[in-house]
Amino acid sequence: MGGEEEDSVRFTIIPCLQHLQIRDCPKLKSLPNFLRTTPLQKLYIYYSPILEECCKRGTGEEWPKIFHIPNIIYGSPEEHDEEMIKVIKEGLMKVVIREDSN
Repeated sequence: MGGEEEDSVRFTIIPCLQHLQIRDCPKLKSLPNFLRTTPLQKLYIYYSPILEECCKRGTGEEWPKIFHIPNIIYGSPEEHDEEMIKVIKEGLMKVVIREDSN
């Protein structure tokens, strides 16, 4: 018993999550570790400048958690409205993480 058995057991939190939007989190600095094992296809990071910097392709501290995601979109939603409308119309799951501003 021990590490060898534990290493062979792998599970995924939120195994059907394909789209994730993080928005208006100006103080957010990191992402949850479980993102490494999610089947995300698109990650949107809006109005979260510190996190955007931490998720820079290849160099950001958080990059190892998200490098497997094919589409990572930064900036503002206005730049990507058509894409977001398509996601909503297709009925795909969207999760919004908001930081408490207090």
